[in-house]
Amino acid sequence: MMKYNTENIISYNDMKLEDIIMDASSFIKLNIPEKKTYLHPWIKESELIMICGWRGTGKTMFALSILDAISRGGSFGPWSSHEPTPCLYLDGEMAAIDTINRIKSLSTSEPNKNFYIYSDAYATQEGKRRATLLNEDWREKIKTYLIEHGIKVWIIDNASALSPGIDENSKEEWDVINNWFLDLRFSGITTIFLHHEGKGGKQRGTSGREDFLDISLRLQRPSNYNKDKDGCRFIASFEKDRIPDKDRPLIQNVEFKLIQNDNKPIWEYGDAKSNTQNEVLKLFHEGLTNKEITEKLKISKSRVSQIKKSLIEDGLLTNNNKLTKLGAQKIFGD
Repeated sequence: MMKYNTENIISYNDMKLEDIIMDASSFIKLNIPEKKTYLHPWIKESELIMICGWRGTGKTMFALSILDAISRGGSFGPWSSHEPTPCLYLDGEMAAIDTINRIKSLSTSEPNKNFYIYSDAYATQEGKRRATLLNEDWREKIKTYLIEHGIKVWIIDNASALSPGIDENSKEEWDVINNWFLDLRFSGITTIFLHHEGKGGKQRGTSGREDFLDISLRLQRPSNYNKDKDGCRFIASFEKDRIPDKDRPLIQNVEFKLIQNDNKPIWEYGDAKSNTQNEVLKLFHEGLTNKEITEKLKISKSRVSQIKKSLIEDGLLTNNNKLTKLGAQKIFGD
């Protein structure tokens, strides 16, 4: 069991609470700037974000693409960044050459100077000690580096590789790391950590890992995913967020697919809900019943009925499961 370090306990004897406690009318008048947005609308300053997904879903390429966009001041999927921001990617799992090849594939141009890489494999080859979230000295070193180099967003890939030996089901053992993440938040740094999904479709291990999260994002394979044809294809599903209602359309189950275009990987993205509706429409056209569509797409009967109702209301399908002229145009084009 992990123990808290009590050697450097801070004394509160000289602390005057009158200096920091004030009435609400005074507190709201403090000159504190609004959070900066690094990737609109969901990656902001001083936040803690978890991205989880089943192994092989595409978490690493998703993470690298996010940092590439933020470091350039560009866009990724439906999300945009408005100015280049220093970022760091901490890879605790892959061989260095694999990390290099993935970074090379991100863009047609050279990676910029705002994109920093910490490869634990390379560090080990250079005779350095392994990176670990469990060691207080390492945590202080990386925090100092982030602050001194002005890095505002960093991604940890992944929680399991960088906390070896921890009991993933123990909230107490994760609390040390969780509170350090809070320390980074209070220092103005946004932390994103990747984590594995368990068999039940939730993040693996203690629910305490989610206590301080601003965003919990799950990468899940679509119901009609074909492993032989689809490769890296997933739906980005926001399961916890603090995003204003006006921006919610930008985070509504975005579907991503990584395709090859002239031997370069390109991200395609779109509305996952719309894609599911199109699949159901095609299957009705092929003569499948509600039950058969439920089994094929692995969605609930009520979901199929709901989609069918929507298709009829939108004038794409008749009550007898036949395509209308508009429905035919939707599937086959003009």
